[in-house]
Amino acid sequence: MDVTTDPERALLGQILQRPKALHDIEGLEASDFAQPRYAALWDLMQRLDSERVAPDLLAVADNLHRIDLPGVDATWLADVMSAGTTWQPSGILSRMIRDAAVMRRLEQAGMRIVQHAQAGGDPQEIQEIARTEVDAASRAVADVTLVGQEIDDTLESWESEAPPSIPTPWDELNEFIGGWRPGALYVVGARPSVGKSLMGLQAAVGLAGHGLTSFHSLEMPRAEVHTRLVSQLSGVPMVRMDRRELTEADWARIVNARARIESMRLSIDDRGSVRGVDIRSHARSLARRGTVAGVVVDYLQLMTANRGDKRPRHEQVGEWTRGLKLLAKDMGVPVILLSQLNRDMTKRADARPTMADLKASGDIEQDADVILLLHAEEDHPEDLHVIVEKNRQGQKGRLTLVRRGHLARLDTPGAGSWTPSRHAAVAS
Repeated sequence: MDVTTDPERALLGQILQRPKALHDIEGLEASDFAQPRYAALWDLMQRLDSERVAPDLLAVADNLHRIDLPGVDATWLADVMSAGTTWQPSGILSRMIRDAAVMRRLEQAGMRIVQHAQAGGDPQEIQEIARTEVDAASRAVADVTLVGQEIDDTLESWESEAPPSIPTPWDELNEFIGGWRPGALYVVGARPSVGKSLMGLQAAVGLAGHGLTSFHSLEMPRAEVHTRLVSQLSGVPMVRMDRRELTEADWARIVNARARIESMRLSIDDRGSVRGVDIRSHARSLARRGTVAGVVVDYLQLMTANRGDKRPRHEQVGEWTRGLKLLAKDMGVPVILLSQLNRDMTKRADARPTMADLKASGDIEQDADVILLLHAEEDHPEDLHVIVEKNRQGQKGRLTLVRRGHLARLDTPGAGSWTPSRHAAVAS
């Protein structure tokens, strides 16, 4: 027998001859076997091993009745065992089986992709389906390790590595949440015109100092985002830009800001109709160009459902927040999601927001790692109160930032104006 044409039978034969070989094989699953009878035999061997029974010829023969497939009998089992007489190590055979399984899955994925393409529809959505199919087909097999084998690596990283979190532009907020952590979903909730877009854009600028960052502006057009960006970095009030009342000194500061923006690794997506699939696609496109530092979405309730999705709005919103959480986890980046708060909160005697005020879905509370709620009072409109309402890895509490809407930024009281150079690494 040529094991290159039937490594499945050869590997199973080796285990029948030497049951301890089963423990030398990692990451192989029954679904990796092309032949149903071999997959069933592998599954039976695994079950016997879990029952503390060595899966040798005698034990497997006594349990063949647990395989309900035609052709599985003592003669067939003896034929499988005879195939185990090969010099190929079990590790090589198992890798051959896994590689062949990946190729089969890729072939099947290709056929499904063709079917989607032939059925028509949105090209970008089909492209995302194709990427998902390919990723699933070529998934890496995870090694099984015990925590005792891993803990020292984590402890040593605390001494030798810089913290993985990227600092926010606000020192006091960093004390609460420790910066923007990779893999975490941050929700910033506020009523309109309170300051969530100010926080979102300023956070995106800070993240862009550490890597490629996407800012999805579903409400503001690109030109308005540019205006806010220039004002934030130059200190020139936006009203003077809008009225075209710029002085020579203003222009000098704007030119300086423009030079900083030119090297900024920030991508602005101002499409008004954006779905979860579009945000994922944008992030993956950025990842092909370099390291992604984060994703900012302004804002959740303006996202669009897929065509034909007739589900209730709260179910759609729940799917989007789960998708963004998975995006953060899969790409290892922080995702900052801005969200509207319900109008009913303004009718309460105490108008301070709570998590229950997040609009459209309770799933937002569940999926978020950190929830920041913004609140301003009429008698002190320059004070923006930030309520750390949920914090999975730290304390909850409250802090106050100075709201400078005319400059499109939020500052820490008494710390002077914020600049990206104070909190962002120099772009390489």
